[in-house]
Amino acid sequence: MSEWTAVDSHFYRFEDDVFFWRPCGEVRGEHAQLVCQCLEQILERCGYALWLVDAAGSVALGYEARRVYAAWFAQQPRRIAIGSFKSPTAASTTAGLLLRGIQIVGGREVPLNLSDDEATARRYLEKKRAQLVPIHKP
Repeated sequence: MSEWTAVDSHFYRFEDDVFFWRPCGEVRGEHAQLVCQCLEQILERCGYALWLVDAAGSVALGYEARRVYAAWFAQQPRRIAIGSFKSPTAASTTAGLLLRGIQIVGGREVPLNLSDDEATARRYLEKKRAQLVPIHKP
């Protein structure tokens, strides 16, 4: 597990195949690009990525962040799952609409679970890990 890294008012760290993101306030386009780059690192290393979000300090996603996420997720294989907890209504609604739009336009479903607490979000990601881990054939 890595130490927390700050980027403006947001924090993140890596936990093996988990990218733990703690947004605090507005996530701008450059923040969304950083998140995508971090998820890409995990995808390259593990073949899948789990995104854990402590959304207690988040706000609804703005246009630029939505655009970055939509473009990136539309190009990704279906090997990402998101477990979010403590999400304010505006933030969870925006995230849900974004992922639904990706599903409708791009045909890609990104599993998302909204939980009240971190333990529940982590249990969800544990279950998704079992489904996402690439099968290696001899």
